[in-house]
Amino acid sequence: MKKVIFCIVSILFYGLLFADEIATTSEGKKVLLRSDGKWEYIKNAVDDSKPSVQMARELFEKSIDNKIVKILTFKKTNAEEFDYYGQKIYVLYYQVEFEILQDCYYHLFDTYYCQLEKDEYFCEFQKKGSKLKYEDKKSFKKMENGWVEN
Repeated sequence: MKKVIFCIVSILFYGLLFADEIATTSEGKKVLLRSDGKWEYIKNAVDDSKPSVQMARELFEKSIDNKIVKILTFKKTNAEEFDYYGQKIYVLYYQVEFEILQDCYYHLFDTYYCQLEKDEYFCEFQKKGSKLKYEDKKSFKKMENGWVEN
């Protein structure tokens, strides 16, 4: 009986010695290392990276009027990650400092309206050269092809 158990354990251990392994390249790509010395890239490998500050900055830049505003600094202040009904969510909190490039009525996300209506309730008059700080967050969700804006 001991010989049978020894044989079974030996076979299982032998199988583990020659099992395939998953490794990550210096570029962050996943590869499958086969026991016979061959390897291949793993398609649709799960990417454990997080959305970058640069990704959040680019989304922010698309939402503003670059003729009126120049970004001076953009920095991450906090982040949180959680599951929402099985969907991975990543929230990146940031602070941006920007400069006003011309005298104008200004609201960060609706400059066009402010230029037309000059609504002093909604828009503030800003002088050229004024420096303002703004804090907000960008939310991302994990999809098969990576993180996308939520």
